[in-house]
Amino acid sequence: PERMRIAADSAQMGLPEAKVGMGANFGSVVLPLLVPRGIAMELLYTGQLVDMVTAYRIGLVNHVVPLSELSERAGQMARQILIIWI
Repeated sequence: PERMRIAADSAQMGLPEAKVGMGANFGSVVLPLLVPRGIAMELLYTGQLVDMVTAYRIGLVNHVVPLSELSERAGQMARQILIIWI
């Protein structure tokens, strides 16, 4: 849960296992640590996918960028961290 998450603006996130009658084992532990419990339960029980605007708003991702900028933005963030910690 402590990881930083950067997502492409065209991505969707969710735990679609619920739609086929399967529980999201890992997701059921981690998701409530990332987002408010009520939102986590809704996503876990419905299998609903969320767009990245919503994912950012609920705290599921830290940054949303165009797909064409995703790799560069991740590299920038890594360099910022390395400068501080090395």
